[in-house]
Amino acid sequence: MRTAALVAMAALCGCGGGAKSTRRHDRELATGKPIALVSAAELCKPWAGKRELTWSLPPRDLVGRMMCNARYQGGVGRGLYEGFDEQMFGHFSAALMVVDCVGGGVCAAAGPQRSPVAIGALAYYAKRIDGPSVMAALGALDVPAQMRTDFMDRLAASQREVLTLASRLDGRRRELYVALPARVRARRAAERKSERLGPLYGRAKTLAAEVEGALKGRTASRDHVARVRALREDFVRACEAGGRAVNECLAGPVARPMTELLVRLAIALRDPVLGHAENALLEVRLDLTRVQAEIYLEQAAAMAAERARWNEFNAAARTGVDARMLAATTGAAPPVDLGNEQPLAVNAKAISWRPVLERLEKDRPVLWLRGEVAAVSRGGDSSQVRFRGAPEPGNKKTLMPWVRVPTADVRAVRAGMWLVAVADAGSKAGLVASVRETEAVTSRIIQRRGFAMSQASEARAQTAARALR
Repeated sequence: MRTAALVAMAALCGCGGGAKSTRRHDRELATGKPIALVSAAELCKPWAGKRELTWSLPPRDLVGRMMCNARYQGGVGRGLYEGFDEQMFGHFSAALMVVDCVGGGVCAAAGPQRSPVAIGALAYYAKRIDGPSVMAALGALDVPAQMRTDFMDRLAASQREVLTLASRLDGRRRELYVALPARVRARRAAERKSERLGPLYGRAKTLAAEVEGALKGRTASRDHVARVRALREDFVRACEAGGRAVNECLAGPVARPMTELLVRLAIALRDPVLGHAENALLEVRLDLTRVQAEIYLEQAAAMAAERARWNEFNAAARTGVDARMLAATTGAAPPVDLGNEQPLAVNAKAISWRPVLERLEKDRPVLWLRGEVAAVSRGGDSSQVRFRGAPEPGNKKTLMPWVRVPTADVRAVRAGMWLVAVADAGSKAGLVASVRETEAVTSRIIQRRGFAMSQASEARAQTAARALR
């Protein structure tokens, strides 16, 4: 009797029993809601009762806990999404996100955990996942063969469920959460294949591999520094020619990875001037290397605009204006109430190597200079930048601090801009760390010995800039 009951329970749950799980309704199979999966063969014994599910667990435990506990705690999908590289596209990680989204009630028709934003994001993954690649990854895990089959059945059901839910989003949400990300991805893909930027992506891949080898083999040289800086300069120029802002180009693919390589080369070569100058770019900008970061910024701006229009429509309705007539007048679809919906967060924070770089200053002190540019004396490969100074105490003479930097660093610098440079304290030869149109941002984030930045402020500034473009 007891064995029969256990077998019946296992068959109902679709894990470890002999019944085919595909007979169950897609939604029932995808959500994994039946009681904990206890089977006669005790396939789930290693994971029974272990309901904590986080993305940092080993893959074997992620699958086991997900399949063997009807209810689990933790958002593995959200954690995986924050660090997921769509360019490399790990099919197994994408599969875990899709299964978790449905099983956790985030990708659902209703419920307190439902997120239309996540439904739109995961619909792209659900469509792109390659089943054989997922099965190959499962085959490398120490889990029972039946559990692998059951996971694949649940994945297939989850994919269908997510795609169905995405197709049923209202028109405005389909635009914001499905169509908008698709346009961003298409734009990135077109750039990678373009005659203008395509070859630079190839050069970056080759050079990055060479520099990594040199760093590992302790053979890094000034030649590597020159080549990495040249490649970044070429990329930023080509990126700007395509219509993107220079700050966006510096924070995106190719340029930002090259900047971090330069910091690491500086550490290997024990050059704090180079290191601090390049590290400044990492400290004050978001990481827009991955496409999800760009999607986040564009969605945030579009959702803010949608909420503004919703408030406008509501205000007009209170004064007797018909919503459909207003929509026809403006030529745009009526807005929807987005409630508390927010773009999915990504790991795009600024980083800093400053603690490592400051140790190098014991042998080679550095000098930070910042202020409004008074003049730039360009000449050959190097140029002198003079800053507007303050009068000396007791007389009217104005101090004019200066620094000598590569001419390429100041090609777009003009008098009146605010510039930050780091230089050798003895020779005053250095590099430009940051250039701003005004003091407003620079004065808040630059201190004499380094940077005190606010990532939240930088994020708001980036989003605001996108909204105004």
